[in-house]
Amino acid sequence: MRCSASAPAARARRLLRRLAPTERPVVALDGVDLRVHPGEFFGLVGPNGAGKTTLLKCLSALILPDAGGGAVNGHDILTRRGEVRATTTLVKGGGWTSNFWFLSLRENLEVYARRCGLPRDLARSGSTRRSSSSTWSVTSARRNGT
Repeated sequence: MRCSASAPAARARRLLRRLAPTERPVVALDGVDLRVHPGEFFGLVGPNGAGKTTLLKCLSALILPDAGGGAVNGHDILTRRGEVRATTTLVKGGGWTSNFWFLSLRENLEVYARRCGLPRDLARSGSTRRSSSSTWSVTSARRNGT
């Protein structure tokens, strides 16, 4: 139960995204609504092709939805894309398709924190605690069946 009335760190409203890799378009997102509050952890779980990565790419302003909208850290994902990108980092994991498939979730967070310029000690400690001003997303925390 959430007691805080703070604004969400991430919000999606009726997101729709169609992909057209073949002659028959695929609906990857079909009216997705989401609210993630500051400091809250969330996970996206589903089979391959369920739209997990597409949702995160829309919320990270890497791709545009076909309909709907949202905001991340107070910035609209449609009209303030530069600000969304400047305040987010998408760390994508996913088995054999990930660059660092052999690392644990914590190790991946440390690698990406270091890539973003954090000193080693902060990257290591930051991957074990959460900050009230950050939103972490986990699309896949499984590694070798764990």
